[in-house]
Amino acid sequence: MPDDQRSSPGVHLCGSLPFERTQEAFRWIGSEFGSRVSRVPDETGPRAGFILTQKRYFTGNPAFEPAAPAPGQLIPLTCVRLRAGFTAADVHFERFGYANAAEASFAAFRQARQDGVLPSEAKFLFPIPSPLTPVAIFVAAESQAQALPAYAAQTRASVQEILDTLPHSELAIQWDVPVEVVSWEGMIPNPLTNRETLLESMVALGDWIPDDVELGYHLCYGNSETFRHPSAPDATGLAEIWSGLTGNLRRRIDFVHMSVPVEWQSPEHYRPLAGLDFDPGTDLYLGLAHHQDGLAGARRRAGAAARILGHPFGISTECGMGRYGSEEKFQAAVRALEDLAAER
Repeated sequence: MPDDQRSSPGVHLCGSLPFERTQEAFRWIGSEFGSRVSRVPDETGPRAGFILTQKRYFTGNPAFEPAAPAPGQLIPLTCVRLRAGFTAADVHFERFGYANAAEASFAAFRQARQDGVLPSEAKFLFPIPSPLTPVAIFVAAESQAQALPAYAAQTRASVQEILDTLPHSELAIQWDVPVEVVSWEGMIPNPLTNRETLLESMVALGDWIPDDVELGYHLCYGNSETFRHPSAPDATGLAEIWSGLTGNLRRRIDFVHMSVPVEWQSPEHYRPLAGLDFDPGTDLYLGLAHHQDGLAGARRRAGAAARILGHPFGISTECGMGRYGSEEKFQAAVRALEDLAAER
């Protein structure tokens, strides 16, 4: 491994984990990875399903009526559309449960650190889906523009609750932006019409987070185990998004996770990342570990990326591990991640 890769940031757990209780996940993280993980996520139980906890805010909302997915939708979870005669001004969302979840998980996180289960220097990682993600997935295309402003406002209120409650020095916020990434790549119709507006929406999320809280982005194509989608040909889209974020955000980005399709096994797949500007203080993680090909595949992808990148990178899976659908697949992904981490 080249010298500039020896100081890798370690292992990043993107979010969802297949455990019912947060305490159980924290014990597992401490036992399996120890100090290799510097940010500890809490997405367990219902939140392991990512945006599925948010569906009820749409289906139980008086501004919406039931709707079915359109034929050929990549993610066929559309469930509502705006009622006839309603406008954006009529759309309101009740308070989300993110702040309650964060407060409860943080108490368990702090106890786990005090008990020596987790490293004392670890930070509490709270992943949040971008507002566009549930709106684009649950709301019919013709109603998304009317639903998004109110949903974004309630998301921002939830984030502010978290910021008002938890100590900033121990907190990391991760924005999960899968709809933005697959829209950028042209895999689904862009809900915001053009790339410029997509980028503005992602930049705005980062600007919500104050400088004394760690900020990260999970640039994700979605869990390929959950939704089958075409693979991007290479990292061009990820490179474009990253350049747009760093060129427009008013604050630093402390960490970024870039999803890596299982097919990206040659240096050419990573070449678009070669000229990117990575701040020395930014932890870069690549989602190299897949259950399909274990350590051998993860090693090939890591070697290909190392031949291109001049910035140290840590390792991860392509997405959260809470939705593989089987214990066998979960354990295979974990073994690949652990074994590659041990080699590095």
